[in-house]
Amino acid sequence: MAKENSKKWNRFYALVIAANVVFAILFYILSSVYGNS
Repeated sequence: MAKENSKKWNRFYALVIAANVVFAILFYILSSVYGNS
């Protein structure tokens, strides 16, 4: 049971990191677009 829970948390953290990367990229694109205009 502990192993399953660990795997579940690892997947959760992977999703959180992926979401942070996506938001960082979107924020960078938006800031660069608004900064240029």
